[in-house]
Amino acid sequence: MLLFWPWQTVVLMVLVSNLLWYFLVRPAMVVLPLAQFGVYFVRLKWLVCPAMGIYFFSIRQTANALIALFWPLLMIVIPSIPVINLLALLVLPVGSIGPVQKRFMTALGYMPREENVF
Repeated sequence: MLLFWPWQTVVLMVLVSNLLWYFLVRPAMVVLPLAQFGVYFVRLKWLVCPAMGIYFFSIRQTANALIALFWPLLMIVIPSIPVINLLALLVLPVGSIGPVQKRFMTALGYMPREENVF
C-alpha cells in the first residue's frame, strides 16, 4: 500500500481495517480455509517487507523504506508498549477466547461432550 498512498494513510487504513475485523468479522464467523490461508499470508511479510524496503531505498524514498523494512518488527513491539496496551484495554472491549474457539471446533467437526456426571 505504501506504493500508492502516503505512510500516514497506510497506517490509518491498517488500523481501521483491524478495528472493523475486530468488531464485525471476528465475533460473527469462522471460515477455516481463510484461517489457514491467513497463516501463510501473514508469514509473507518477512519476505515482502524487506523487499519493499530495498525497493524504496533504490528510488530514494527513505521514510517509506524504513517503515517497510521495520514493519514486521514494529507490529511485535508496538502492542507491547504499556501505554498503547493500556489504551487498547480502555477503548476495546475484552474479547473472550471461548466462543471463538467453540466456533472453530464446531467448524472442524468436533461436538461438545457432555460433562461427566458422577
